[in-house]
Amino acid sequence: MGRLTVRLAARCALLLALAAGCASTPETVHVVKPGETVYRLSRYYGVPPARIVRANKIRDVSEVPVGARLVIPGTSKAPPAVARRQPAG
Repeated sequence: MGRLTVRLAARCALLLALAAGCASTPETVHVVKPGETVYRLSRYYGVPPARIVRANKIRDVSEVPVGARLVIPGTSKAPPAVARRQPAG
């Protein structure tokens, strides 16, 4: 009975360690707006530009199109609110 308990405990410990390694990291999806750059997004979210580039497999940061959905890893900060223009009048 003792060996069975030890084996069961070892398997439980292994499963817990594997589950901890699979824990999801926070991330945000950001839709690129006109004038935004990877550098500007990195400053807003507090994430190094290289991490954003790597997470999105960006080859050329100058060619990120408006409307692209970028994963911002390591943050759960919400995207900036869109400012609405007041009608002239």
